[in-house]
Amino acid sequence: MLCFFFMEASSFDDVVGHDQIKRVLLMNAERPAPGYLFVGPEGVGKHRVAERFARLLLNMENDAPLSAHPDAMVVERQTEARDIGVEQIRELVQRMRLSAARGGRKVALVVEADRLNEEACNALLKAVEEATDATTYIFIAERAERLPDTLRSRLVPVSFFPLRPLEIQTWLQQQGAGETEASACAQASQGCPGRALSLWREADVRRERERRIERWQDFFTQNLGQRCQSLEQMQQRAESTEDPAASWREELRAGMDMCRLQSKSSPREAVRVGLGLAQAWQMIGSSISPRFVIEWNLTRYALDETAIPSVYARPYLKHIY
Repeated sequence: MLCFFFMEASSFDDVVGHDQIKRVLLMNAERPAPGYLFVGPEGVGKHRVAERFARLLLNMENDAPLSAHPDAMVVERQTEARDIGVEQIRELVQRMRLSAARGGRKVALVVEADRLNEEACNALLKAVEEATDATTYIFIAERAERLPDTLRSRLVPVSFFPLRPLEIQTWLQQQGAGETEASACAQASQGCPGRALSLWREADVRRERERRIERWQDFFTQNLGQRCQSLEQMQQRAESTEDPAASWREELRAGMDMCRLQSKSSPREAVRVGLGLAQAWQMIGSSISPRFVIEWNLTRYALDETAIPSVYARPYLKHIY
C-alpha cells in the first residue's frame, strides 16, 4: 500500500504545469472512467500526462516503457497515412476484450484521435459504451470537435491550456538552459513546454523557425499577388515533408508570431492576416488546404477595405489565437 502511494505521488513528477489536472487524475486513479479525452495544442504536455496516467493505472514505474506492459495498447496513425483506419481500431478493441495478462486493468491510448476516420469512431463508440470496470480508453487530440458528438459525450474531457512563459522558462533552466536562451525559447513556444524544449535542444528546429519568421516578415511587405505566390510555395514545402499537417502547424505558428509583432504598428493588417491564419489552423488535416483559406481571407479583405475598422483591430486580434 505504501509503495502504491509513493507511485501515485511521483507519477507526474516530470510533468511541468497542469497541477489541477494532475490532482484530478490522481483522485481518479482508483476508480477511473471508461474513457477520457485529453485535448490541447501540440507540445503542451497532454501526451506525457496521458502516458503517466496510463502507467499509474497499470501500476508501472515511470522509467518502464509503456509498450513493455502486456495490458497497455497504443494506437497511432501509421506513417504517411491520412487517418487512423477501422482495421487498427478493430484490432485494438479485440485485444481490449481479452482478459488482462496480469490480472489487473487494460489501458488503451489512442494518439491523434482527431485523425480517426468515421468507421473507426463508430467502432470505438461501441467499445467505450461496452467497456468494463477493468478497461480504460484514453484519447489524445488537438481538435476535439473533429470527433463525433456521440463519442465525445461518452468521454471525460481533460483540457490542457498553454502554460505561462515564466513557468516554462523556469523549467527549462532546471533542465540546464541558460536564462537568456530559456526566456527566448519560452516566449517562442506559445505556452507549450515540449515545443520550448525542442527549440532549446535542436539547432535545426531553431534555424527552421528563424527561416519561417523571415518569410513571414517578407509576407507583410508584399502585395496580394506576391502573397498568393508565397502561400503556394509554403504549400509545396509542406506537402514535400513526411508530415504536411505538422509542417503547416509550424508555418502558421510563425505567422501568428509575426501578427503579434505587427499588431503594434499595423493592427488592421495584422488582423487580416491573423484571421486567415486562425481559420487555416482549423483546416489542418482536413481535405481543404490551409493555403486556400488564407488566400480567400486576404482576397475578401482586399476587396473590402472597410471590412475591419482599425479601432477594433487591436482588441480583436487577441481572440484569434
